[in-house]
Amino acid sequence: MTEHQTLEIIPNLQRPKQDIANILCCLCGDPTPPNAAYQCGTCLASQFDLHPILNHKVGDVFQCRRCLRYECGSRWEPFEMESHGLMGVCLKKIHALTTNQHHHGLVSGGGSSGSVGKLKLVDASWVWTEPHCMRLKVRVTVQANVLDDAIAIRQRAIVEFFVRWKQCSDCNKEFTNNTWHSIVQVRQKRPHVAEGSVSRGLMVLEMALAKAKHARRNILDLKTVQNGFDFYFSRLDKAQSFASFIAKAVPMRIKISSKLVSTDVKNNTANIKTTVVCDMVPICKDDLVVCDKRSKDGGAGTLCGKLALVTKVSSVVHLMDACPTRGCRRIHDIQAELVPEKYWRNEKYYRIALTPKRMTRFIVLDVELCKSVKHEDDSEALYKGPQSGVEKYSLADVEVAREADFGVNDETYFVITHLGNLLNVGDYCLGYDLTASMNDEISDLSSYNKGFEIPDVILVRKIQGSTTSNEVVDESNYKNTTDLELNEGKGKKAKSRKSKRRERRREKEEAKDKAYVDTIKRMGLDENTRNDRKNDFEKELINDPDLAEELKVAEEIMECLDLEEQEGRECECIDKNEINI
Repeated sequence: MTEHQTLEIIPNLQRPKQDIANILCCLCGDPTPPNAAYQCGTCLASQFDLHPILNHKVGDVFQCRRCLRYECGSRWEPFEMESHGLMGVCLKKIHALTTNQHHHGLVSGGGSSGSVGKLKLVDASWVWTEPHCMRLKVRVTVQANVLDDAIAIRQRAIVEFFVRWKQCSDCNKEFTNNTWHSIVQVRQKRPHVAEGSVSRGLMVLEMALAKAKHARRNILDLKTVQNGFDFYFSRLDKAQSFASFIAKAVPMRIKISSKLVSTDVKNNTANIKTTVVCDMVPICKDDLVVCDKRSKDGGAGTLCGKLALVTKVSSVVHLMDACPTRGCRRIHDIQAELVPEKYWRNEKYYRIALTPKRMTRFIVLDVELCKSVKHEDDSEALYKGPQSGVEKYSLADVEVAREADFGVNDETYFVITHLGNLLNVGDYCLGYDLTASMNDEISDLSSYNKGFEIPDVILVRKIQGSTTSNEVVDESNYKNTTDLELNEGKGKKAKSRKSKRRERRREKEEAKDKAYVDTIKRMGLDENTRNDRKNDFEKELINDPDLAEELKVAEEIMECLDLEEQEGRECECIDKNEINI
């Protein structure tokens, strides 16, 4: 007897238990418990074979070749091989288990036997198949009533399914034009960024998205535009979820607008395109900002009417007083948080005076902590991470000299800075030399409080190791390589005006394509070449631990949101699988 012919006669449990003598099978004469057919299990198995019934009208299992999801009714779900979810999909493809009609078995010799009642699934298990054979095998155990429901039999059989390729609806929309219904426009307009370059805020957003797969799985298309990106989505809820997702990593304001494309009066339907505009705050880390005293809402707190440094950018902008006084007892008194709502309400009162590309290298000659914040044990402990037990910022009197003037002249500067727990004698640091910069935003005294004095030097951050001057953070380093190609092409003369126009049009198209390819590589949408584009940015993270910490915080926020969403999907999937099985 083969495996799929294994048969068991189910006794009538309603009869009282008593000693009943066996009878002889009417066909082979072997003793067997009494039943309505007067036959043993071997003879019944030769007459009623449920294997052809189970393999009759077995549907194919469809899988998307691109996203590897399986078709589950009207949905497409990602299932692992030999999982419970995939088992439920396969069992629904067996026609004999989903119909209430009576079936006909097979007798030896090809004749027809009595009718077989409705099949009831008792157990199911997987049978191993080669991974690339596009076949799935399930061993099922079913129970059925035969001979006009006189006898209940239980039989085990193997059902084979064929896996077919079929493109899912989401992947189909990606390869079809004009299928998007919502667009997310992310913009950061910085006045000091050169044309064709990428601002630092957008660069941090790119790296955060590159490490968050779940954040970009619903993106249909991506286009690079001036000062930002355009993300296309199939539904409005996915676009809003993506916008709220990136709003937790960078400060921004979100606006939603809709446009009616077409309408059908008879069916009462309409095609509406929705645009979600995300305006990022143009202030980035290490910027020198003028907080105007005329700010009414007090978004900068006690820093209104002063110069402020941007120490960190997350969902809010963290500011630090660039010109603190020695009488400050707590470092928190010279810090403030600027939320995006208050910034956009009084945008003109928060102006960027200098950007990181204007920073100068200084050498620390002497460091002395202010008396109000000196350590109790008079130790010179430095901040070496959260585990060091020392606060990151502390006021100190620092004597510095420009690296370019070191050994040439004796010009030094005395600065009150918040980097007291970070600097030591002989360290290199970056700062703004206001004596050598001519800036109308800084020299406008009407923006400051009465009695405010503009310092000569403002220290921004410490440099790790002995880096060279060409490793200083400069937003122009991220300039697209297509600008060099355009400059090389300027020297070539075209033969006619038409050829000139064609050449310029071709160069613009190539520049757009190059910028698009570079962007998807940086964001991780192209997994094969993502690591090549990350090397330059990772070198910057080594030299700037504050930026690395800022990026780590953004990644932790995204991972927490991913875990919450994944747990919700798993709970929903488990409930659906229990119902299906």
